[in-house]
Amino acid sequence: MTFTPLRTERLLIRPVRHDDAAAIVERRNHPEVAEYQNWTVPYTSERADALVAEVGAMDGPVDDEWWMATVADLTDTTVLGDLAVRLSWRGRTAEIGYTLARQWWGTGYA
Repeated sequence: MTFTPLRTERLLIRPVRHDDAAAIVERRNHPEVAEYQNWTVPYTSERADALVAEVGAMDGPVDDEWWMATVADLTDTTVLGDLAVRLSWRGRTAEIGYTLARQWWGTGYA
């Protein structure tokens, strides 16, 4: 299954691309963003590149694996954050999380 991008009135949720790595590094290094997450700071560009490669090798969410999509502004494609999905029980249950860059907190995207 290939993940088809989703569009809302304001957002584009699409597969992660290599050019998202810089935004991942910036977002994951912000202390408030990282506070309750499972990654450690500093978050290096090498880690972001490895994450992009790992997620990019997946066609979409699969059982017992975390998969990530990029959340972007629909009109200008600014990367706002990410959406993470982990399926289990052969897709019958899902854990979903999101991370927005600090500058987008309180703007109604969540």
